Amino acid sequence: MPVIGTQRVLVTGATSGIGLAIATRLLEKGRTVALVGRDLKKIESLLGQYPATAFGLSCDLRDNAQVEVVAQGAHDRMNGLDGLVHG
Repeated sequence: MPVIGTQRVLVTGATSGIGLAIATRLLEKGRTVALVGRDLKKIESLLGQYPATAFGLSCDLRDNAQVEVVAQGAHDRMNGLDGLVHG
């Protein structure tokens, strides 16, 4: 998967399906990934496998206020964002 120049990525839907698959692949490639989902318990397994490069954020994407908080939080924690995957 070519991800040229993308080091810090926010992935929504990271708890299952395509979002989980993309997040896992990015982490395998050494990227820093903000794993976003409604249920942080589901994200914990990835966090344990990639403690230095992954962190989880809970968000219901239907709530604009939550989206803004999560986007800003990911940006601040990673000192910027290079990419966004809406899974």
